[in-house]
Amino acid sequence: MLFIEPTITSDAACMGVDPGYSALKAAVCGMSGRDQIRTVSFPSVVTRATDTRLASSLQGIDDRKTEREITVDGITYVVDTSDVEPVSSSTIRTELDDFPRTAEYTSLIFAAMLMSGFTKFEQVTIGLPLHTFDRHAGHLVRKFEGKHDFGHGEFVVKRVACVAQPVGSFYSFAKDTPGALDNRTATCIVDIGWGTSDVYTSSSSFKADKSRCGGVPSGAAIVVREISKLLRKKHKGRFENLDRIDRAVFENRPLRHNNADIHLDSFVQEARQVTVPICRAILGIIKTAEDLTVYATGGAAHYYLPDLRETLGCDVQTVKNPRFANSIGFCQAAVDACTRRRT
Repeated sequence: MLFIEPTITSDAACMGVDPGYSALKAAVCGMSGRDQIRTVSFPSVVTRATDTRLASSLQGIDDRKTEREITVDGITYVVDTSDVEPVSSSTIRTELDDFPRTAEYTSLIFAAMLMSGFTKFEQVTIGLPLHTFDRHAGHLVRKFEGKHDFGHGEFVVKRVACVAQPVGSFYSFAKDTPGALDNRTATCIVDIGWGTSDVYTSSSSFKADKSRCGGVPSGAAIVVREISKLLRKKHKGRFENLDRIDRAVFENRPLRHNNADIHLDSFVQEARQVTVPICRAILGIIKTAEDLTVYATGGAAHYYLPDLRETLGCDVQTVKNPRFANSIGFCQAAVDACTRRRT
C-alpha cells in the first residue's frame, strides 16, 4: 500500500480520538465549512527509538515513512502509523487502567495530531472507558490543552474535552440516523473494545439514564486469548501473536501459521463461551432490554453480537462503521460545540 504523507495546513480543525488498547482511531474535520470528516487508525504500539544503527542501515533499503518519531519529556518514541501490516510477535501491549497517564499514550495522541494534517485544533475530544473516566479525564484535559512541540513543529490545541467512549457512537448514530431515535424507547449503545466493554443508555432527547450506564473491564482480548489457547491445544506450537489472530478473524481469512493456512471459524465458535459472562454483566447494567433499542459498536462487536442477542433477548444491531463510530461522533460533537461557541 502506498504511504501518502499528510498535507499540513494552517487551517483550524476539530478532532475526535478513540485511543483503544488495540488501536487508535481518529476522525478529523477542518473548520472551514467545506471539509469532510477523515479517519485514520494505527496500532496502539509505541517503542523507544533506541537502535539508531539499525535504523540508519535500513534507510537505503526501505525508508519506513509510516514510522513517526515523537518526543515526549525528552525521550524519543516511534509510532508506526501503518494499519496495513500485522503487529510483530515480539510486541507486548499495554492493557493497564493507567495507560492514559503513560508517555506511550501521549505519543499516540501526538501521532494522531501529526497524521491529521493540521497544526491548530479548536477542539480535540478524547474518549475514555467508563470505568476509568473519573480517574483520567481531568488529567488529559490539562495534559493536551495548549501548545506542543514533539519534534515536528508547534501544534496548538485550544480546547480538550473528554467523553465516555460509547457517547461518541450514540452521537454519530443520532446525527446520521435521527429518524431511528424513538421517544417510545431509550437507545442503548454497547461498545465492545479490546480490553473494555461500555454501556451507554439515553433517551431520544439526549438525556442519559445514569442508572443504566457502566463499564466492564473485558472485551475482545479475552476472546482472542481463548482462540489462541484452542489453537495451541489442537496444533501445538506458539500462537502468541493475538493481533494476527484478531486480524484473520476480522478479515475472514485463514490464519497463516508455520507456512500453513488454518481456518478459524470453528475456533471462534468454541471461544464464544467466554463472552457469556460479559454479556450477563452487560444485562446486569441495563437491567432489562424490554424498553430499549440496543446497538453494538466498537471494533470487537462481531465477537459478542451472537451472545448479546441471546442474553439480552432482543435483536441487537451494529451501528454504521462500528470501528470508527466513536471517533466520528467525537469529531461531530466537537464541530457542533465549536460552531455554537462562534455564534
